[in-house]
Amino acid sequence: MDTIERARGIGFKVRVQHQRPNEKGKLVYASRKTKTGDIPPRGGMTTVTLSKGGLEISEISRCNFEDNFSYKTGTRLALERAYESFKWRKLTTTPHSKRKESTPL
Repeated sequence: MDTIERARGIGFKVRVQHQRPNEKGKLVYASRKTKTGDIPPRGGMTTVTLSKGGLEISEISRCNFEDNFSYKTGTRLALERAYESFKWRKLTTTPHSKRKESTPL
C-alpha cells in the first residue's frame, strides 16, 4: 500500500497525524504553531491509522533528528507498516471455521 488514495479506494478509513519537535524538543502536532512560530526542519513522527470492518491499526514512522522531516516519506512508511499490520491482524483474528484448511503433505 503506497498511497492514501489507494487505501481509501479499497475501503479503508485513513487518518494521518504529523508531529514535529518544538523549540524545546517536545513533539507537537505539525499544524500547531510554537511560541516562536518556528518548527525545526529536522526530526519528527508520523502516525497513520487504518480502520476497516471494526478493526483499527496505528503505526508510526520516526524521522531522525539528523534528517530533514518529510511528510510524504513519513506517511508512506507508516502507511506501509499499518497495512502490513492490518493484514497480519486480520489473518490472526479470523475465526478458525472461516480459515481455509491446508492439506497435509
